[in-house]
Amino acid sequence: MTGTISNEEKIKGAYASLRASEKKVADYVLDRLNDVGHLSIAELSAGAKVSQPTVIRFVRALGFGGYREFKYALLREKRGGAAEKAFEPLGGFDLRPWDTLEDIPLKTIRVSKNVLDDTLKSVSPAAYQKAVALLAGARIIDIYCVENFITPASDLLNKLTYLGLQCRINTDSYLQQIAAGHLSAEDAPGPLTTTDTVKREMMFDHCTWDDDYKKITREIRSRLLELAGLTPDRYTVVLMQGSGTFGVESVFSSVIDGKVLICSNGAYGDRMAEICRWNRIPFAIYREPCDRIPSAETVARLLDEDPAITHVAIVHCETTTGILNDIQSVGAAVKARGRTFIVDAMSSFGCIEIPVEKWGIDFLISSANKCIQGVPGFSFIIARREPLIRSKETGRNLSLNLFGQWETMERDGKWRFTSPTHAVLAFSKALGELRLEGGIPARGKRYAENNRLLIEGMAKLGFRPYIEAEHQSPVITTFLYPQGVGFRFDDMYRYIKDRGYAIYPGKLTEVDTFRIGNIGEIYPGDIRKVCGIIKDFLQTGKEEIR
Repeated sequence: MTGTISNEEKIKGAYASLRASEKKVADYVLDRLNDVGHLSIAELSAGAKVSQPTVIRFVRALGFGGYREFKYALLREKRGGAAEKAFEPLGGFDLRPWDTLEDIPLKTIRVSKNVLDDTLKSVSPAAYQKAVALLAGARIIDIYCVENFITPASDLLNKLTYLGLQCRINTDSYLQQIAAGHLSAEDAPGPLTTTDTVKREMMFDHCTWDDDYKKITREIRSRLLELAGLTPDRYTVVLMQGSGTFGVESVFSSVIDGKVLICSNGAYGDRMAEICRWNRIPFAIYREPCDRIPSAETVARLLDEDPAITHVAIVHCETTTGILNDIQSVGAAVKARGRTFIVDAMSSFGCIEIPVEKWGIDFLISSANKCIQGVPGFSFIIARREPLIRSKETGRNLSLNLFGQWETMERDGKWRFTSPTHAVLAFSKALGELRLEGGIPARGKRYAENNRLLIEGMAKLGFRPYIEAEHQSPVITTFLYPQGVGFRFDDMYRYIKDRGYAIYPGKLTEVDTFRIGNIGEIYPGDIRKVCGIIKDFLQTGKEEIR
């Protein structure tokens, strides 16, 4: 670069001949000319919202051999009148003219150590485990790199090959684009509700009578109690074969010896009423519209008016819509009147902190395949010991008898009847991965971030949530069809499914809706991707939001 032409003039002079993506880099650099010299190529590409090869093409279009040369030119020009400030031969290294040769290795090591320490702090155990599982299960691993990253990429290739993994490396940006264009949906992993490591646990067979297997059952019960913040002197855990509904029916048919008040604002509250009809359990139902939560004041009034009611049941997260009911307030009203409180926490336990004893919950039901990220096969019931033991004489059937199941498990960890051994092994692994992620607070934070990004991304496309933000759960969101959109859900569902994702139809009859869940082994990148797929569907499917 000559001293007569500034970097700014050089960029402006070449601007007209740049590609559209390269102009994004030019605009970003011109707006931040004094700061760009301190940015890495990754930071600049992220800031300009382009790829790193685009940045390389941009600097070469200006006549520079590479990004490092371009960056140093910016730094030299910026420091033209500041001779007292040392030029940085490598970004991040604090070198001065008076440094001795002996100083340079010390400073180099110090900077490297700081970088490694910062990297270690930013590593997410769950994300790291996910990356390892994806690499281990890949048919072939493509490594793309440019400029300074060729050396570490080659080192990665050598290490992965040494481990027996099929790898290949590509350093040419043009060939990278061609290779990427040949990838299919099967080559790029989509979201997983369970990790590969959890799935692999199901490759092992266990006999239900085996002592090691019974030990796993005992450990699961103990860890669930710990996860709920409870002690075994007052609460216990019962595992029950079947789906979450099996667990709900087990509790209803086993422990209700009087009349139950069901608080319903969705399909799963209504299912409780259906369970009562089949089991001939006396019940009253308090209904609210699907977008409103049951009121603790109304529950209190109904209990005061009907002394025959002995139990109250409610769904915490009603996935009909994604609404999160206020079980704390309802529980306080129930306990103040000496009734037994049953909570269906199928889609909330494991991602939302639930102080079970403090909120007066006697029976909490959840499932292996929801927020703990196991696989379907059994439900679990966290039960207060006193009412559980009282239910010994009130059970209405054999296979779903809650006390009978608990009594057998309490003895030596055995299930009464054949258990889903593979699902149990997977669940044990999933509990360990939940702990590695940071427990319920960390998983809840990830789900909440997923949900926030989903609602923001869909809003840009014209989709509004059915539930108000105050009561929206971080688990699943129901979206209303925007005005002027006449697409068929089946068409959108197939379009999204063909690209590696799945969404749900709406459960409401009075308005057109669909639902998107964001729990499981799903991360913000997955949310952004699915929003992009929906945007593409709207643009290419002849259905435009007007």
